[in-house]
Amino acid sequence: MTIQKNGLFWYALIGIFLIFFSGCASLDKADCRQGDWFGIGYEDGVRGCPASQIGNHRKACSKYGVKPDYQEYESGRIKGLEKYCTAQNGYRLGKKGYRYNAVCPDHMKDPFLEAYHLGKTVHQIKKDIKATQRKINHLKTDIQKNKEKISGKEKELVKDGIKSSKRKIILEDIRSLEEDIKENRSQIRHFRQMVEENEFDLDRIESHIEFD
Repeated sequence: MTIQKNGLFWYALIGIFLIFFSGCASLDKADCRQGDWFGIGYEDGVRGCPASQIGNHRKACSKYGVKPDYQEYESGRIKGLEKYCTAQNGYRLGKKGYRYNAVCPDHMKDPFLEAYHLGKTVHQIKKDIKATQRKINHLKTDIQKNKEKISGKEKELVKDGIKSSKRKIILEDIRSLEEDIKENRSQIRHFRQMVEENEFDLDRIESHIEFD
């Protein structure tokens, strides 16, 4: 193994950064020629890259006449997965709606997946809340537009010389608009109740989240 003990400590530190800001990417010329395949594997493991990622590295490095050391790479990747396959990271990934690539070994998988699915639930609840709030805002806009229409029609009613047949039509239009407003307000109450229920579920879940 080409890495020293203090090197592993360094990889652990940069691993935290990689979890939050990186994805699975290929290598450049310097990475290929440096040949630290344990380190490269470790970084890929921290990112949650599958074993097949070495195929991308093989393709990238072939341009420089370099072949990956699969054994070193895979040893590093498995070590990096210890950082990736934690319950805390599983929850974070699920909460952000990220996809899981089924990379965690069996002995790490269950706690990770339990937290991941919990995070996905939180993600979906927040998504539902936003969608419902958009519906409420749309209904509020419709109510305001209908109020403006009613105001315009009421002005028509007081115009001089308006015929009774025209007045009747305007009054029917106003009643129809008022019914629309009433229906929209009813829907808003319903959607607000949905938001409250979702927020209650969200608070219940998030208040009980604990990681070792």
